[in-house]
Amino acid sequence: MCSSPWTRFALALGVGVWIGVGAASSVLAGSEPTQRFDLGLVASRVDFARENRFDDANAIGIRALAELHPGWYLGLQIDRISARDRELDRWQSVAVASIQSRVVLRPLDRWSPLFGVGVSFMGFEDSDRFDAVAEGLDLTVGAQWRIRPRWSLRGEFLSRMQSFNLVKIDAQGRPVGRGEETGYRWSRLVQVGLDYAF
Repeated sequence: MCSSPWTRFALALGVGVWIGVGAASSVLAGSEPTQRFDLGLVASRVDFARENRFDDANAIGIRALAELHPGWYLGLQIDRISARDRELDRWQSVAVASIQSRVVLRPLDRWSPLFGVGVSFMGFEDSDRFDAVAEGLDLTVGAQWRIRPRWSLRGEFLSRMQSFNLVKIDAQGRPVGRGEETGYRWSRLVQVGLDYAF
């Protein structure tokens, strides 16, 4: 699925949003780029769509955020999700890599709202098939609490439009051959992260 038009669209959209948000943030900030770099731990609760074959699950991950302009961050987050696969009746481990552009509206205040847009790629840890990787479009809203000058606590709600394979069926609901087609469903995540600024 990584070679699908949706993947190319998601990547193009992500790059475009990064450029647009960065330009807007630079104009609003009215200052030179900064050199801040954050590293943090993230805990998440994943609410999969009902059509997905996985039960809701918990996730743990790490993330790195680079502040390109005051309040504008470019981030990479790596998560590991362990969820029960209802179709195979066993637990599966899923690795998720997310690239996201995010804006903290008042980065120097103790409390500040934030939002972000990004793309994510998910794959089973026990599979080496490139076409077993699913892609997603991420939308995030949340808030940041500056505990100390270098420590921040972030709470976020993330909606992810995620691709997955659908078995082709006929009008009576019976499988048609062995073919599959790509479908898209929204999943939701609530995550809390603790970040340290270098």
